[in-house]
Amino acid sequence: MSIQEDESVADLVMGTHDGKIIMNNSTKVDQEMCRIASKLNLARHLVKGESDIGPKSLYHTVDLKCYKKEDKFIFTNFWRCFPSENPSSTEQLFRACPR
Repeated sequence: MSIQEDESVADLVMGTHDGKIIMNNSTKVDQEMCRIASKLNLARHLVKGESDIGPKSLYHTVDLKCYKKEDKFIFTNFWRCFPSENPSSTEQLFRACPR
């Protein structure tokens, strides 16, 4: 059975299912994301879902989800893992499409 067939809100420890509530409930996963983000030069930032009282702190977009299954952590939705860049602020980066 794939993770997509067996997803449940109860298993979600990081990310969001519907944009209303942002989860960041695993210190272990957050520490690992900190380690990865420092290598990629990504900063921690605050995000807030529609129903959240206060913001949550993440190193990645809320589209990246982490589920806990038994003693393992499973990540899904890497397609929007990195935050977007403003092209006028990052002229040092290679452009896929010339101006």
